[in-house]
Amino acid sequence: MENKNIYNKIDPGYYDKIFNKKNSPRSKWHKLKFKKINSIIRKYKPKNILDVGCGPGTFLAQLNTDANCHGIDIAKQQIIYASNKYTKKKLKFSVCDNAFFNFPDNYFDIITSIELIEHLSSEEIIKNLKEIKRCLCKDGYLIITTPNYKSFWPILEIIISTITSQNYLDQHISKFDKGSLRKLLNNNNFLVINLSSYLWISPFFSIINDYISNKIFNWEEKNFKSFGNLLFAICKNNK
Repeated sequence: MENKNIYNKIDPGYYDKIFNKKNSPRSKWHKLKFKKINSIIRKYKPKNILDVGCGPGTFLAQLNTDANCHGIDIAKQQIIYASNKYTKKKLKFSVCDNAFFNFPDNYFDIITSIELIEHLSSEEIIKNLKEIKRCLCKDGYLIITTPNYKSFWPILEIIISTITSQNYLDQHISKFDKGSLRKLLNNNNFLVINLSSYLWISPFFSIINDYISNKIFNWEEKNFKSFGNLLFAICKNNK
């Protein structure tokens, strides 16, 4: 993977620690993001879930499900962190490389890819989508999120890259809007069921309190699906 050394240099558990901060817009960003994905997963009642690019395991650890959950990532130190911290019986983590997933064909009901593809080259994205398709059951679902570059995200990217230790200007090498994400998924034989955007201003109100942030998030979900800084797609495996 291109830029692999960048991700091996990130402190173990970096994003897990951000998630657990109080009154933090970055923490709230991840909590609201996971909340939406969790609500979708619960509707489908899957038996087996794979999170591709799981990092320190935070998302899978927060899932409210009885499914068998697997997380994979190229960063060995993040997988070690996840395996040591999150030890639930039905939760497992492993290292993967070169877009090879060590799982059988047609194994997972749901596969998630949460803010991963922007870190990959076009070639790497295609390799990962092919492997996702192989591991996904017929009529299984891919849930994918990525920054929306037709939103305020490019400005946020500059700010975050300036004030934190993570330079997203270097890390984000593939950029999507609704049209280009839909085209990517269609060209790789995924049937797009829902493609929208979310997370506009709600995370930033966590500085005041969580209640206000949650209220604004619910309001955004009903009224401002075209203004979100993240793209959100639910796709069916069109084998």
